[in-house]
Amino acid sequence: MTPNGLDLTQLLGEVIAPPAVEHGPLVWPPAIGWWIVFIGVIACLILGTLWLVKVKKKKAEFNYLNSALSNIEIPGNSSSHQEQLEFIKALNRALKAIALEKFGHHKVASLSGDAWLAFLDESGRCNHFTQGSGQIFGKAMYQKTVTDLPDASQLKEVCNAWCKEVCQ
Repeated sequence: MTPNGLDLTQLLGEVIAPPAVEHGPLVWPPAIGWWIVFIGVIACLILGTLWLVKVKKKKAEFNYLNSALSNIEIPGNSSSHQEQLEFIKALNRALKAIALEKFGHHKVASLSGDAWLAFLDESGRCNHFTQGSGQIFGKAMYQKTVTDLPDASQLKEVCNAWCKEVCQ
């Protein structure tokens, strides 16, 4: 009761309840925050897919190009001088094939000797070819008599490292 003697409930009138919703309220369109989250998730999915495709493509390219090197068998300790020289020539041919595929005919085909070694070092970001065991791929391999042959497994390791660097 109020000081005037009125009951406040009489002033309110009849209270009408909203209709019951069985499945909850439908809120459409969603608030701006949900749109931002939705667009962010879609963008992440697209970028993730593109990154995954790129990684898979690079791995496939590396496996393809590296197969030229991996098919070359390292000669055993009891192998002849001629077999070791053939191994070195096969490695050089594989490096040339990989370089042709990766850098193009116009840049690689004419290279030989010191220019070839410098290209290998530059493209592989190393110095194994101008100063290390890879020097054999220069002029020495084409001499009539080659006496100082590098360790075959070390040479193949250098070639594999070059291929890995070039294919990244």
